[in-house]
Amino acid sequence: MRINKITIENIKGIDKHEYEFLLEPNKPIFFVAPNGFGKSSFGIAFDSIIASKIELHKNHLHNNKDTNLPKIQINCIDKGNKSVLTADSTKNEINNQFDVFVINSKLVAKAKIADVNGKKIAKPSLEISKTLLINTIPQEFHFDYNPKDEKEKFAPIQKLPNNITELFSNFSLLNEIAEKIDFSKLRQVKKIALLKSLTEEILLQNGTTNKIKKYISDNILNNIQISEINEICNILETYDFQFIKDKVDLLTTALQIISVENRLQANFKKSVKYLEYLTDKAEYEEIIKSINSTRFKIKPIIENRKMFIEWPKAHNISNGQRDILTFITLLVKARKTFKKDNCILIIDEVFDYLDDGNLISFQYYISEFIEKMSSSKNLFPIIMTHLDPKFFNHFCFNDRKMQVCYLQKVNTKTSKEILKIVYNREEPTLKDELDKHYFHYHIDKSSDLSTEFQKHSLNKDWGNCTAFHSKISRELRRYLFENTPYDPIAVCIALRVEIEKLVYEKLKNQVYQDEFINSIHGTRNKLNFCVEKGRKIPEVYYLLGIIYNTSLHLKQGQDIRVPLSIKLDNINIKRMIESVFIPK
Repeated sequence: MRINKITIENIKGIDKHEYEFLLEPNKPIFFVAPNGFGKSSFGIAFDSIIASKIELHKNHLHNNKDTNLPKIQINCIDKGNKSVLTADSTKNEINNQFDVFVINSKLVAKAKIADVNGKKIAKPSLEISKTLLINTIPQEFHFDYNPKDEKEKFAPIQKLPNNITELFSNFSLLNEIAEKIDFSKLRQVKKIALLKSLTEEILLQNGTTNKIKKYISDNILNNIQISEINEICNILETYDFQFIKDKVDLLTTALQIISVENRLQANFKKSVKYLEYLTDKAEYEEIIKSINSTRFKIKPIIENRKMFIEWPKAHNISNGQRDILTFITLLVKARKTFKKDNCILIIDEVFDYLDDGNLISFQYYISEFIEKMSSSKNLFPIIMTHLDPKFFNHFCFNDRKMQVCYLQKVNTKTSKEILKIVYNREEPTLKDELDKHYFHYHIDKSSDLSTEFQKHSLNKDWGNCTAFHSKISRELRRYLFENTPYDPIAVCIALRVEIEKLVYEKLKNQVYQDEFINSIHGTRNKLNFCVEKGRKIPEVYYLLGIIYNTSLHLKQGQDIRVPLSIKLDNINIKRMIESVFIPK
């Protein structure tokens, strides 16, 4: 299963938007867009999907009009077959194929009304909304397995059946048995007779435990005519229980499970359901305890047959503590929610305030989550963020597995000619001249690499230094003054060259200028050199280094034109660059 388009209509800030990307399952998927673009609206859209339709809160209606009906469409490709799944205010086809879970910020603004000298005054506060973990706690039922009672059923060979108490605390096993085995068939007359005959044959045996086991192994195991017993044994064999040492132990364990189910009958599945609740409760308690770095004791609360967590007041814990606690807790809930083969997980910028340690923890838990889910499901973990993984070192996911999708359309050119020159900047026959005359400011513009450019399949015309600088200046004019597509890499080179030119001119002293040109390498070092010589450098020259430095040191095949354009199109970045070329 792959997703190749998601369309959202009339949800919060989105009137209609089509997100066209080929999304592969079981890889971190980053949806990158600047603040204010509508990432939260994307998360709200999926968070509004319920079993039968989209149920949108009135505050999330597009333009606050109830006539703007919400709609989500997912275009899928599964083994070559294409399909379009739609959810709107009347239906939900997405639910036929996908489980959906959204993790977003649980911080909410509240106001308490206080009476101060007879006046009603609202006191605003930030609170973390409580997290509902289990909507309805099931009725309490237990298996009440008693090994002594089971052994008595095997008299006079009471040593044969093992004590399988441990097994009845294993939800995964018992749930698999409850789902796959139709125990009602064992209550059919023919099966009752076969089961009785099997048990009686075992009870007729005498001697040591080993002797009885050998008889069962040689004469019974291969002749069992009850398919349900064989199926239970096959399931048990996939688990690692120390009390099961051989196939005879598998058989006697299966017989004990059948005995317990026969006693409980309808209550057997109810006991499995209650065991699931106990297992979930224990897991939530353990995970919260292991990650809780606050001074507060945080654990699930039971009230009105619901289980939830009430978090400390927002002002009592740090933003990072809040985000990592709620994120990991909800990640556990997502895993327990996902039942279908195809699952969509939306993570909506819950890590804005995480420090380095917690950010690493975030990536560890999401990586582990993907790894576990990928063994049986197609998981699409979509991480909404304004932090571009290709620009910042915040994210350490495997580059080959990571998918980065840019939501904002850019005004970039598709030509790779300038990009190819950057790829070849370490080529021995090009390196020195490119660094000195092309990618950095130099007073001498007579350099000509046309022949070498031609040898390396680069644009021969731009091998002439003067022509190259004319090209990047032209692209800069398009960026600053024209509403036409521009080459972002060329803009960055022009920016770097202009900053170095302005710094060079500030030095004035010819000795310093010669040293600046011939001995100081790297733009930041050139800036520092000028400061050391007592010249004042605008801070914006340093700040823009995140733009012009990252863009001009690329490995072969690394294409950052789209994310770079997104940054260049930011109105504040553009103003900063304008201040370099058009000083006030």
